[in-house]
Amino acid sequence: MIIVNIRRSHRRVLNGELTLEDATRGNWTAITDDAVEEYGDTIVGVVGDEVVSAFDITGHTRDEAGLITFSVRPSAEFAYLVGQPSPVGPWVKGQGRPIRYLHSDYVRHGDVSPEGGGNYSRAIVGGYTLVVDGNGRANVIPPAGGTVIVLPPARADHHPLQYLSPDGEIYPCQIIDKHPAGELIFIEYLRNGIPTIANVDEALVVDDVDPGQG
Repeated sequence: MIIVNIRRSHRRVLNGELTLEDATRGNWTAITDDAVEEYGDTIVGVVGDEVVSAFDITGHTRDEAGLITFSVRPSAEFAYLVGQPSPVGPWVKGQGRPIRYLHSDYVRHGDVSPEGGGNYSRAIVGGYTLVVDGNGRANVIPPAGGTVIVLPPARADHHPLQYLSPDGEIYPCQIIDKHPAGELIFIEYLRNGIPTIANVDEALVVDDVDPGQG
């Protein structure tokens, strides 16, 4: 989804000098072919913090100056956005570039499944964008008003017991609570360093495991 700020041209729409479709589809500058390929399924016009138009993109042309104009049709899927707050928030003072990008799946579902490209992987969860590069460095971009809390990696010494899993593997674990039914317990165990919660038979959690066991 390409979101464009049409505040200036919208005045001409109100005066009857320009159609809302033409104001939305451009001519726009500095939209790369890569951006069109990744985000160019829908174009949404925004004035202030309100969506005023939503069109599906069916094609585009680029003139010698690099300005891009989209061929569009009214979007049946995203027509409900018109009159709603902008999915990317308002443009703020000093933010001159009138173009933003958002994966349409975030608008549909709130999340974007992890995706890879070259030496990075990327996901959007609850409006938070996580990008991990090839060196394992993570960048988190929160939505407006969002908060990021960074916790240290889980440590094995916080999981002094051992869980004998049904697949024959042994994992460090700790007991969280007793289950009210039978001899089941809630545990947190480390699978490849990732904390995982499970409801297991108490007999599968021990203080130590014989090296020959399993």
